[in-house]
Amino acid sequence: MAAFRMRKTQRFKESVPVLYHGEQTAGEGMLTDLSLAEGAVKGNEPVLVGMRVRLRIFVRGGPEPLLLDRAMVK
Repeated sequence: MAAFRMRKTQRFKESVPVLYHGEQTAGEGMLTDLSLAEGAVKGNEPVLVGMRVRLRIFVRGGPEPLLLDRAMVK
């Protein structure tokens, strides 16, 4: 039986478009399960664990995309 893990922060259930850019890759996809600490991206270009990427998150209704300069792939 799997152990349950309590979430420490609120999660946003809505998926939003995202562009990502790393040293050797760039892609686009959808960001899901977003919280203050983490999120999941299903994208069209592969990334590797430990890679640092820049994210441009397109929040619905926002005037400009949210920019994250250094996100780590886990």
